[in-house]
Amino acid sequence: MTCEVCDKKSITKNLCKKHFIENFEKNVEDQLIFNKQNKILIGISGGLSSTVLAHVLKKLDYNITCAFVENNNSEKQKKIVSDFCSKMKIQLFTIVDQTKNIEKALIKFCENKKFDHIATGQLIKDGKHNKLYAELNKLQYAD
Repeated sequence: MTCEVCDKKSITKNLCKKHFIENFEKNVEDQLIFNKQNKILIGISGGLSSTVLAHVLKKLDYNITCAFVENNNSEKQKKIVSDFCSKMKIQLFTIVDQTKNIEKALIKFCENKKFDHIATGQLIKDGKHNKLYAELNKLQYAD
């Protein structure tokens, strides 16, 4: 199958890699409740949804900072987040939380550092969305 925009090989039903990403980014931006002047704190776990969220907002030039809440997280997750933020040139804070309440830890940090918004990723557990996020994860580091 070919892309309906440029006739290159499609990676989805009707879009090539370039046009799929452009379409996805436009859809994300259309849904946002904040603007590029806002300071946005992204709660990042190293999982697929929060990583894609950070990647897309950074690529769209939003004013983002990431925060990793360290409680019982594995060292592997912490390294994934650190490597990702380093590669993307995103400032990263690590919040040590003993309460095991990630939401409260992020809110407190957000208020203390004067962020305008908190954004988190949420993976929808169904086949359609898992496939979409898997494709986005593969694409984010491609060329």
